[in-house]
Parts: sequence; C-alpha cells; structure tokens
Amino acid sequence: MTATSNNQLSISITILILVLTFSFNAISQNRGLVFNQLNDNYVVVPDNPTLNITNNFSLEFWLVPRKTEAFATILQEGECYGSQQSYFVIQREDTTINFVFNCSGNCNYYNEYKCDTKLRLGDCQHIAISYSSDGVKIYIDGLLQPGHYTNGAYCGDLYESPKDFWVGSYRYLNGTTGAYFDGLLDELRIWSKVLTQNEINSNMNNALTGDEIDLLLYYNFDSLTIGDNSIIFNQSNSTGASLNGTTQSSTTSSPFSYGSCFSYEQTYQAEINISDIKIFPNPTTGDLNISGENITQIEIWNSIGRKVFENQTLENETTIDVSDFEKGVYFVRLYSNNEMVTKQFVKE
Repeated sequence: MTATSNNQLSISITILILVLTFSFNAISQNRGLVFNQLNDNYVVVPDNPTLNITNNFSLEFWLVPRKTEAFATILQEGECYGSQQSYFVIQREDTTINFVFNCSGNCNYYNEYKCDTKLRLGDCQHIAISYSSDGVKIYIDGLLQPGHYTNGAYCGDLYESPKDFWVGSYRYLNGTTGAYFDGLLDELRIWSKVLTQNEINSNMNNALTGDEIDLLLYYNFDSLTIGDNSIIFNQSNSTGASLNGTTQSSTTSSPFSYGSCFSYEQTYQAEINISDIKIFPNPTTGDLNISGENITQIEIWNSIGRKVFENQTLENETTIDVSDFEKGVYFVRLYSNNEMVTKQFVKE
C-alpha cells in the first residue's frame, strides 16, 4: 500500500470514528465545527482591539474532545514570539481543561489554573471560564468546578496582545502552529463581563440573537464549512464582520461542519421529519433509494470529505445509482432551506 493510500485510509477511519463518536443524526439548524488533528486545521481571527480584553471577561463554548492529547489548544490570544502572549485554553494529557494566562507577555513567566474535574472524552460538555479579581473560575455544564493554580496566581490585567486570535491551534515561539484540537466545537462566545452561574445556565442551551450586551464575539458555526479558507461568521452585532475568522487547513476535508452535539431549548417546526426519511437498501451494491418530504437538495460525501454526488431535482422518493462508487462508508446530506439532516450508508 502506498503512502498516499495509507494517508487516505487514516483520514477515512478518523472521520468515521468522529461520526460514530458524536452519534450525529440531527437536524443541523444548530451545527458545530469538527476539527481533525491530523489535518493541521484551525481558525484564525486577525488581531482586533475589541478582542484585546485584559480583565473581567468570560469565555464559553460547547465541545466534544475526542481523544487524549499531551497538549491540545482550544483557544489562544497572542503568541510567545516577541513575548506577546495573553492567554490560552488547553486540554492537558490528563484530560483536564486549563486556563493559562500572562500579565507580562513573556511565556517564561506564565500562570496556569487547572480544573480538577476531567473532561469526558466523546461527550458533549459546556465550558465557561471567567477571569477577574476573584481569580479564574471554570464551569462545566453550568456548575462551578473545583480547581487550583499549578503555576503562579491571579496577576491582574493580562498582557494586551497585538497578535491574532486562534481557535483550535497553538502558535509557538518560532511562529509555527501545532497542538491542534481534535473534536467538535460549538457556540463559541466571548464576553466583556464576568458571567454569573445563573447567566451561564440561562443561556448555555439557547441560541443568542447577537444583540446581547457585552457580547464581543459569537461563532455559532451554523454556516456550512469544509476545508481550508472558509469564512467563520461572527454573529455579534456589535463587532460584526470585523471579527470574522478564516479556516486554515492542510486538506480540503477538515474542519467541517456537522450537526451539533446538543439541541437548543428553543423549539421550532422542522421542515424535515427525521423519522420519515428512509435510505435503503443499506448496505447497497447498486441503487440507493431516498424517501422523505420537503427535501430540496441531496449531497453524498465520501469518507475523506469529498462530495461525489449532488441533486437538486427531487421527488418524494429518489433513486441514485451508486454502482460505480468505491466500496466504503458514505454520508448523505439532505437539505430543506436552512436545515440539514445527515445519514450514512455503506457501499459494498
């Protein structure tokens, strides 16, 4: 087997594991963004004074960490190069989440607060972190968790870094990137205030309008995204497009948007009824039948993130000839306006 074949097989297995781990089969009006560590993928937000907050702020997001890593970065403001580090959020090898911060910018003199509660690999969890004169506080699923400083202590105003903001990767002293996060991230929010436990619990399961006071950055990741150079749209109306991010990746297949790991508490009338959708036979060697109402578009993607079929002329039941497809696992995306359902099938 060639090196290229080995790489494609590795990517295929990784994506399949992601799907099985997250158990996605939901209407993606609420999508999340899946990062694959093997693909060196992340999001970069150009430096903006709005994000140079130094005290009395909060970070929150949903995540599904997929595996144990020695050092996986979820967020980073600034970089070590030129002693311009402000803070970063990491997953340590023991699967704890840690907030590392700096008041001088010099990475040799950092402070680190460790949450004593370990993350649950493969599970959907809401994380909220606040920094203020009360110190660092970390909440998991709306509950304040015990923790301690493993290095340094609260140091006052953080260094105001003039460098970019990173999601899913770390910027090293020599300017290279690494320590990529592997898993799903959703509903990333940055606030210029300290969220109370009641505020966290009130909003964690709800979509925001973007007009909330003190909301600086809001990525709901609901726009369809795949591969390098995709735009991540900021939904905070106070900062808007100035805080849009851009995906960076070594491949066209990752990061990619998928149904999120949690459901909004707000209810809405879905146009696609999941229970009415049927894909058969599965597995198949030739024809694939898809039935369901209000479907406006069908896409089929292979396991390395390449779209192999698209159809926008549909009946309530559509038959697709997949006899020429290579053997393996495929993902069917079914659209109706802004909603998406994903199913999978096996070609034998």
